[in-house]
Amino acid sequence: MKRIALSLVFLTACLAPAMQLDPLDERLDLACQAWDGGDYIKALEEFEAVLKSPGGDRFFDRIALVTGELYQTVEITVDGRSARFDPSGRLIAYDAGTRAAPVSRILAADNPGKVLVEVRSASLVFSPAPNMAAFFRIHEVPEIQKLRKEVEYLQSVPPSDRRAFQEKLRQLTWFEAKNSDAVLLDIMTRKEKARHALENLTGLQRRRPGDLLCRSEGIRYRRLRHLCRFRSGSAPAADLRARI
Repeated sequence: MKRIALSLVFLTACLAPAMQLDPLDERLDLACQAWDGGDYIKALEEFEAVLKSPGGDRFFDRIALVTGELYQTVEITVDGRSARFDPSGRLIAYDAGTRAAPVSRILAADNPGKVLVEVRSASLVFSPAPNMAAFFRIHEVPEIQKLRKEVEYLQSVPPSDRRAFQEKLRQLTWFEAKNSDAVLLDIMTRKEKARHALENLTGLQRRRPGDLLCRSEGIRYRRLRHLCRFRSGSAPAADLRARI
């Protein structure tokens, strides 16, 4: 019985320090509660006090995560959308501009302030092959210019006839697809490697290493789909034609 009592005393003595809450942990918890409650001034003052305390530097990441400063961000543009990385993670592309004048810009991830390449397109896709990309280039035929003006006008007025707007948008999409080339681009040399002149281009997809699939299909009049494969440094070859 005496041996059991001694064991309990020894166990209690060992656990007591562990059960005591670190004063900095407790202060950090109170600061987090203040932050969650909207008392940001008090929270920031407590965060600062914790960090300045001996050993407080170990709480830096936890505090930065609460305040949203753990992961630093770098602004690459004030007008951009659809940012994406190439397969290697070394290049970034984003789209900008209006539908009438879209552009895709490519820049280096380690130097995002400098644009490497800018192309007149909003459909740029990185290739699995290093430093290669593909995009659609639209030929500015009169029908497209006319439809763009009509679409922009319908967008600027109150939406009295949504059906008319959708119909003009469908017509514009069809004419843009019908009058597009698919272009394979060497990003470093800015040279165009290949073009694809099938009508009604509607999509580019990245597949296995070295390949890009280009989809061409009838949007309104012909329901015939073409799948063509780009291979780096060569002209595209038709892979599949299927009625859908």
